[in-house]
Amino acid sequence: MDFEETANSEQYDEWDDIDIDRVNYSHDMKVLNRYPRDKFDKTFVVPDGVVTIAEEAFMGCKHLNKIVLPESLRQNGTMRAPREWLPSPRSC
Repeated sequence: MDFEETANSEQYDEWDDIDIDRVNYSHDMKVLNRYPRDKFDKTFVVPDGVVTIAEEAFMGCKHLNKIVLPESLRQNGTMRAPREWLPSPRSC
C-alpha cells in the first residue's frame, strides 16, 4: 500500500507517524522517532525540518557510523546541535 492508498483508507489517521525509507518520524516530520537497527547504511542525513530526535532513536544501530544533523535540530528547545554526530559504540 503506498502513501496515497493509505491516505484514502479509513484506517489512516492524519496524526499517525510516518515511515520514510524505514525511518520513523512524527506525522509532521518534526520528530525522528526511530532509525531501524537492521539498516545497513553507514551514514544517515537527518532531513531538514526535524527539530527533535527521540532519546533512543539510534539505539542498537550496528552499521551506522555517522549522522549528519540539520540546522533545524534543537537541543533543550533553543540551542542548536552540532552539524555531525559520530555515534560511540555504546550508543549505536
